[in-house]
Amino acid sequence: KQWYQRRVRGIIGPEPIENSATINSNGNFSSSALNASMPHKTPVDRYDEPNFSRKRKRISIKCKSSLIRKQSLQYQLVKKKHHDNSVHFNHQIVSNKDAEKELDQQITKEMFRKMEVLGQFNLGFILVKLKGNLFIIDQHATDEKFRYETLRRETKIENQKLICPKSMALNGAQEDLLLSYRHVFDKNGFVFSFDESKDPGKRVSLVGVPRSKSLLFDESDVQELLWLLSEESTLNIENLRPSKVHRMFASRACRSAVMIGTALDFAQMKKIVDHMADMEHPWNCPHGRPTMRHVVDLLRIS
Repeated sequence: KQWYQRRVRGIIGPEPIENSATINSNGNFSSSALNASMPHKTPVDRYDEPNFSRKRKRISIKCKSSLIRKQSLQYQLVKKKHHDNSVHFNHQIVSNKDAEKELDQQITKEMFRKMEVLGQFNLGFILVKLKGNLFIIDQHATDEKFRYETLRRETKIENQKLICPKSMALNGAQEDLLLSYRHVFDKNGFVFSFDESKDPGKRVSLVGVPRSKSLLFDESDVQELLWLLSEESTLNIENLRPSKVHRMFASRACRSAVMIGTALDFAQMKKIVDHMADMEHPWNCPHGRPTMRHVVDLLRIS
């Protein structure tokens, strides 16, 4: 019975000798008959004989595994090198505020000039690459922000004289602040006269206001600028503007900026990207529209 089962499975090759096997009372082949049928090799020895063809196959698999390990090590070295030289972003960011904070922490102004321009998308966005990371830049919002900051930094607003000077009701601290930063008011188009003979708080009079076709300026704008001067650090004082001047500059910058739908060549796109290195706050336009967002780490999908 054992010999027959092994013969069916192809383990035992030689045919049994005729009439050499006897069956005992239990219906099984006797051991003498089984050994007589295979005098050259017992079934157990034949089954345990090593299979050389199978070993050769295993050797080839080991070679493939070593190649995979070698490629994996090379990939890990490339990944580590990329990790050390790249910028790293949190891919779970959703809100604009968190995105701007992440960009501000990871991107320096020098990096904008190192960005590689890949092309224009949908006639409104510039695709750039930096250290294995893909970014998308809004051409209109970016150009608008650059023009706005240029206007805010360089423009001196012309003024128009008032027919009747208006006496300013200021306390002593406000008068000292106004006199200390008189050049900031002059840059915004406000002109004052100062009479030392009067009592403190009544010595300053408004004699000129900014000139604009669509906006009217008054004493409230002076009070706003005084409040900004008291709250702002000395680093940004030179570029302080009241809210009405801010809206005026934002409107001018928006109308003159590159519009969505305008086709750009590589030189024009590179110029817009390089301008971001000169901005004080390059992450959104004056109206709050995002200028740039991180798209994907290219190594994650390579």
